[in-house]
Amino acid sequence: MALPVDVQEALHVLYRYVARNSGPHDNANQDIVDAWRHFDSWIGYLHQETVGVMHASEIDGARDTPMEVVDLDNVEQHILPYIDDVEEEPTQPAQPEEADEEEPPRPPTDWPKVLRAFNKLDKPIVKLVAADVYRFSAQPRKKTQRVEEELAFLRMMRGYRPSESWEVMKQRIPEDVLSGLVMGVVENVFEDRDIDEIEGESAKWFFDQEKRVQRLDAMSRGSGIYAGIVYRIEALRFAKHWKDLGFTNWGRALKKEFRIQLFEAKYPFAKQNLSPAIYERQFDTFTSHHEKVIINRNQLLRVFEKHHIAAIIDPFWVNPLNLEKNTTGRSKRFTQTLADFLANFEPNPQQLAHNVRFFKQFVKVIHDSDELPDLIEGFLEENQY
Repeated sequence: MALPVDVQEALHVLYRYVARNSGPHDNANQDIVDAWRHFDSWIGYLHQETVGVMHASEIDGARDTPMEVVDLDNVEQHILPYIDDVEEEPTQPAQPEEADEEEPPRPPTDWPKVLRAFNKLDKPIVKLVAADVYRFSAQPRKKTQRVEEELAFLRMMRGYRPSESWEVMKQRIPEDVLSGLVMGVVENVFEDRDIDEIEGESAKWFFDQEKRVQRLDAMSRGSGIYAGIVYRIEALRFAKHWKDLGFTNWGRALKKEFRIQLFEAKYPFAKQNLSPAIYERQFDTFTSHHEKVIINRNQLLRVFEKHHIAAIIDPFWVNPLNLEKNTTGRSKRFTQTLADFLANFEPNPQQLAHNVRFFKQFVKVIHDSDELPDLIEGFLEENQY
């Protein structure tokens, strides 16, 4: 049964108040905002599985071998041997309230499961190679979201194995894989970039950068791995400058101005055709959806700050853009699992160096040249670990 119009409007006003005054988008506040949004719109939330992958070196320790075919209708029986199908910890019975001194319950995490899987790997750890990157980048397979996340953490922990040179790497890549490593043309995305504009200093810069990221996202879905690498680099560039804005009045004002520009570019006739109340409601929904994109990019930044180029190699760390869905594309456990991973797993400095060397060789193979593209060279110079 529909609610009276005045009641609907009252609920919407209350939702807007909660959304705007909930503070930074941490988990608790986001849960409150989401709850009110669902109440306001009178719809439920359905979390969709995202596309997952299985790559060769995670199957029986194989290296550079053809991918094993998995029966996707029965995927739980084909999960990698080192991912335990453990039962969830039993729920503790409710304790009587003694209250103030008790710690709040810790959010559930998959970190112990990931660490257990990593410790079960054969020693020395088999590092990832170029064919692996191709397979988990270009040949996605559906899995449950949590398994997909666990595999991404394991890839980060294992690291990458460079070859003696990029030419040697190229020789070792199977022909079917090599034919899929297409350079792709991304330079035209940057034709309108104002070289005199200071990055992150205006709503216009964020708007232009957002449009570039969106174009690269679309290109990465259709034309391959190199566009995906550049997509993650530019998403990271956006995240670094967004973080610098902070929560100052100036930063908040610039963020709002940017989002108004983005909203009106997507819906150019909204202001003329909608009443102020409906316009505001549409803008609130758009802002909420875009905030999930920001959360995802902030996670990329946190991983990059500690694990450097591995976060750019692996497409998992930035989701494809989807402003139509109000989701970060992660499981409910991911935020806490990521926090535990970053707090408890220290990258080996030697492995970080190997990852950078591998990345340079891999890009040269794609580029089929001993020279790195200027965009990649500049990025590595700006972001030395």
